[in-house]
Amino acid sequence: MASIFDRLGGRGRVYDLAKGVYDLMEVDADLGKFFKVEFDVEKLTRRTADFLEGEWGGDPFQSANTGASLLFQAHSRVGVTNADYDKMLKMYDIIGKKMRSEEQLRKEILKDLERLRDPIVDPHRKHREKWMKANAISSADEANWKKEAELVRQKELERKEKLANFRREKKKREQLEKKIQQEREQQKQDATAKQMGSPEEDDTEEAADCAAP
Repeated sequence: MASIFDRLGGRGRVYDLAKGVYDLMEVDADLGKFFKVEFDVEKLTRRTADFLEGEWGGDPFQSANTGASLLFQAHSRVGVTNADYDKMLKMYDIIGKKMRSEEQLRKEILKDLERLRDPIVDPHRKHREKWMKANAISSADEANWKKEAELVRQKELERKEKLANFRREKKKREQLEKKIQQEREQQKQDATAKQMGSPEEDDTEEAADCAAP
C-alpha cells in the first residue's frame, strides 16, 4: 500500500494539513495559550510539516535528535495535557475532512498521531526523568523552570486581557464617534431644511399674499 505521504498528496498537502490545524489551535480558547505574540507560527508549521513528511513516508526529517527524544524536548516546557492532545487530534480530523481526504486515510493519520502522544504529553514523566538524568539536571532546576514558565504564562494572560480591554474600549469610542457624526449630519440636514423652508410654508405665504386687499 502507498504511504500516508503519497496518499495524502505529497509535501504541499502535508503542509496544508499542518497549517489548517495550527490555524484552529491558534484561535481556540484552550490551545491558543500555546501561541505567543512573538511566536513564529509559520516556522512551526514548516517544521511540523517536514517532521510529518518524514514520519509518513516522504523525505526524512533533518534533526540532531530523532524519535521520542525530539518530540519530548520540543514540548517539554509547553505543558501539553491529554485533553489538549485529544482536542488537537479532532482538529486534524476536521481539517482532513475539509481537504476531502478519504475516511480510511484520516483514521490512519489519527492512529499515527496517537503513537506520538506519549513523548509529547509524557503523562508519567518517563521521558523527562530520562532526559534530566542524561543532562545532569536536578529537581531544583526543574522547579525553577516551572516558576519561570508560570510567570511567562501569567504575563501572557495579562497581555491578552489588556489587549481585549483595549479593543473593547476602541470599539466603544468608534461607536460613540459614529453616533456623534450621525447626530451632526442630522443637525446639518435639519438646519438646511429650515433655511430653505418647507413646501407647505411657501404655499401658505403665497395664499396669504393673494388674499390681501
